[in-house]
Amino acid sequence: MTHFMWLGVPGIKMNWLSLIMFLVLISNSLYVNAFGKQNYNIAGWIFVPLIFYGWYTQHWILVALAALAASFGSMTVVFLLTCLSLVYSFYQGSLFPVLSMVPAGIKLFTHFWPLLLHGRMRQALSGVARAIGVAPKKAKYVRTEMVTFDIEQAYKLLLYAQFMCIYFLATNRIPVIFFTSFIIWLVNANFKRFADEQSPLMLLFSAGTFTMITSDVQSVTLLVSFWLFITPLFPFNKPLEGTHFLLLPVLKPFDVRPILTDLFEFLAPVPAKSRVLMAFDDPGNRYESVLDGYRRLLETVHYVATVNNIHFMPDWWGIFELNYEGAPDFWGRSVEEVQQNVKEWNAEYIIVYQTENEELDAKWERSGFIVLSRFSWKKYDRGFLPIKPYNKRPPHWWLLKSIS
Repeated sequence: MTHFMWLGVPGIKMNWLSLIMFLVLISNSLYVNAFGKQNYNIAGWIFVPLIFYGWYTQHWILVALAALAASFGSMTVVFLLTCLSLVYSFYQGSLFPVLSMVPAGIKLFTHFWPLLLHGRMRQALSGVARAIGVAPKKAKYVRTEMVTFDIEQAYKLLLYAQFMCIYFLATNRIPVIFFTSFIIWLVNANFKRFADEQSPLMLLFSAGTFTMITSDVQSVTLLVSFWLFITPLFPFNKPLEGTHFLLLPVLKPFDVRPILTDLFEFLAPVPAKSRVLMAFDDPGNRYESVLDGYRRLLETVHYVATVNNIHFMPDWWGIFELNYEGAPDFWGRSVEEVQQNVKEWNAEYIIVYQTENEELDAKWERSGFIVLSRFSWKKYDRGFLPIKPYNKRPPHWWLLKSIS
């Protein structure tokens, strides 16, 4: 609704603005971002239309306040908008777009103050640099899928390119904000990933809407081009189970309390201040293979462990901190590898999983482990449709303790 503050700006007509907002409202992009892809960063994206409005109308105090408000919801949004402000400042020949982002930058800097006090700033920045592949010290786990230019990437490229071309032909101007957003998406998707996929896509969506609202050419051709851009045929990464490829799946919230209740019972045998290690295959230096594709499932058990004051590992932050060549790891699902990791990490309890057999392999009990509890994700598998939080079969978990 913040887009309607454009009413009253010279050159912005009510019928044009209303038509654009209607197309946005019924678009795939809005639906997918609202119910599928976006996470906590959405609290920052709410203020982006105000920032674009402030840039266009040169209300720099409004920009500064909106960017500051966005910084409370998302560091990623401020980073991306700062990149855009640098280009926009150069394009406008003014420092005000960049300077208006300074309050948000100062606020975000306070997040790193504890790291500076404890002398860990360099270590933290080094970890981030390794994660995006720009550090001299090589990362242990690197992304391989993001550098693959597949048919999905080509389709998105075609959609974005046609919008820029149609806009240029209609107005004889390059859409600077949208073009810069396109470059950010291209770099993030194919070269150096510094943000989750949904953030550059949301930037493109917002920048495209801003470009249309401020266009001095109002034509059906431009509207059709914009509609194709914001309503792709394939808004998700791959076909979803039980859905037609031309139809959006119905996304709706579901109750996680039954899952959490069962997980509290699953970890009930573990006393507070204990360490639990879960066994996973060695990802072989592939970022996408870390945690065997079950990372989302671990968010629930991490929550339960935290509530019970249990140290559950590996967690994503621990993996991130140890993401350099030669670092110790947690991997291995064989009995021998698990026994070795239990000793190295001083873990008192272990969780193992199977996907095929619902009965635990007898090798664990033969090797001196006792079964304390069991949890199966198969119970909830159908409830996750149309988008499952894993790509493999639902796993069965067993909580074990070594008595040898």
